[in-house]
Amino acid sequence: MAKNIFLLAIDGSEASEASLKYATELMHPADSAIEIVFVVEDIEVGILGESYNAPNLQLQLTERGEEIVSEMAEKVSDAGFEVNTEIPHGDPGMELCNLAEEREAMGIIIGRRGLGAVGEFLLGSVSQYVLHHSPCPVTVVTGQEK
Repeated sequence: MAKNIFLLAIDGSEASEASLKYATELMHPADSAIEIVFVVEDIEVGILGESYNAPNLQLQLTERGEEIVSEMAEKVSDAGFEVNTEIPHGDPGMELCNLAEEREAMGIIIGRRGLGAVGEFLLGSVSQYVLHHSPCPVTVVTGQEK
């Protein structure tokens, strides 16, 4: 029997930890596989200025993503799940939706940082984008304590 694939979108935030906890408590390892996804957002040199070393920053972000993914993968594996990892580069929302379609994912689990209306307006919201463009159901988990 093929396992249902769920994408777990992470970024190293408190909301990512809450998403991981939610995913491993909600699903059963016998019939679900979790693919951990950390998207390294492309950096535009024009925004940062000529003196900024964008390739070096991209490398640092990728290395940090690898560390975070490795830590999360260990936790998911310890919970008994089959786990795969992916570290694509690009727009986080678009990459998550594309991966969900490619993997025929049953769902995406993503954290919400709680930036508030102004923060989301100014910075955008990956979870908001994914909610509106995902080819599968999306569960948004808040990282804030209630």
